Amino acid sequence: MIRELVLVYKILKWHDRTFKDLPMSEQKQKLIGEIAEFNEAKAKYIKSPYPRRPKYKYAVDGELIDVIIAGINCLKYPDFYERVAVKHNINTHRTWKGDHHVSTK
Repeated sequence: MIRELVLVYKILKWHDRTFKDLPMSEQKQKLIGEIAEFNEAKAKYIKSPYPRRPKYKYAVDGELIDVIIAGINCLKYPDFYERVAVKHNINTHRTWKGDHHVSTK
C-alpha cells in the first residue's frame, strides 16, 4: 500500500508543478474529457475486427489510466476532496455483496 500512496503523492506533486494555477473547474473538465476519451477508446475496441490485439487493449487501458490520474489530480482542490471524503464515508457504511453495494430500502 505504501508504493500506491507514494505514486498518488508523486502524481499530485507533478500536477501542482505543471498546472500550478489551474482552477478546479478546468481540472473537472479535464476529468470529464478523459472519461469521454476512455469511452471512445472502449467503443473502438468493441467494434474492432481484432479486439484481442494487445494494441487495442493497451489503448483502452491507457485512457482509463488517464481518467485515474485526472481524478487523483482533482483531490488537490479542497471542495472536490471534501466531496470524495463524504462519498467514501457513505461507502464505508454500506453493506457490500461482491463488488456492489446492497440497497437498503
